[in-house]
Amino acid sequence: MANSILQELAQSMAARPSPQRTALADATTLQHLGDHLFAQVDPLLDGPPPSSLWVLISPQITDPLANARRRSEAVPLPIAPDIMRPEQRPYLLPLGGFGRDDTIDFTLDLAWAEATRHPDRETRGSSVCAWLVFPAEQARHVAHEMAMQTKHRWPGSHARYLRLWDPRVFELLTGLGDAEPLVRYAASTNGVWWLNRAGALQRYPAPAPTTPLADATWPETAKAMLRNSGTINAVLNALQDAEHNVVQPPLAAAILSLLERASSAWSLTNELDRIIYALYGVLISPQFDQDTNVREAMLAARAQGDSPIAALAGFDAAFWERHSHA
Repeated sequence: MANSILQELAQSMAARPSPQRTALADATTLQHLGDHLFAQVDPLLDGPPPSSLWVLISPQITDPLANARRRSEAVPLPIAPDIMRPEQRPYLLPLGGFGRDDTIDFTLDLAWAEATRHPDRETRGSSVCAWLVFPAEQARHVAHEMAMQTKHRWPGSHARYLRLWDPRVFELLTGLGDAEPLVRYAASTNGVWWLNRAGALQRYPAPAPTTPLADATWPETAKAMLRNSGTINAVLNALQDAEHNVVQPPLAAAILSLLERASSAWSLTNELDRIIYALYGVLISPQFDQDTNVREAMLAARAQGDSPIAALAGFDAAFWERHSHA
């Protein structure tokens, strides 16, 4: 893989102009998603107790359902206003019946465009986060439990909110293979569904306990994944935009390992440098910097006060092709 292509991939995470039109899934894809969600949700609605379908929206950048018919019924996650402005808080919105409420198709359509990073999408990030099933009278309880799940105080740090409502964040944890689920919703939630980066509907695999996981019991790998979630997702975004398969579960863990080595072996702190380092590790080889020529060039750059990443531009495409996954 050419060095120039790798650097272009890394820079693709930089700000882009907003698209001018909405990117919609084709009719077949949208029909399939709707049928799949209906097949899983419908058996849960009659109870006991009777339940309804809700969508979890994050309006931090833009509120896609600001004008929805039932917007006044939204239940926000009770996150303190000094942490997040009220208008930016995620919220749960009740949905109507399949075939009767076009908001369901709208949210599926928008979630697909966001998850697949369609080039013509109008939104950035993940505004449509998930669909949930629970009794309507439990809405405030579910919102409270979700807010408490995202609030953590790890030793030596202040209390902070983790963006566990964002599918690009909590799906990093679902691939860790832990027997005990890390993301826990209220016990009254009968199911949680989201779209992965391939635009495929996923159901959260674990039952929902009544209490959040104690902060002290979070595995170190999970903590590291969350601390680096922004950078990991920037790498995944660049790879996804280059049509690389990004839904294979070990990939996020491999990227985390590369980011940790970028810090420990090369003391890289610049965000773009770390992203480029991880991209080389994925697209060339996890040991790309162990090649004698590459390592000497990176060490020389560092000795001169430059970033070791700057040395990578000195190798041409033919060199990287020979070393690709060697």
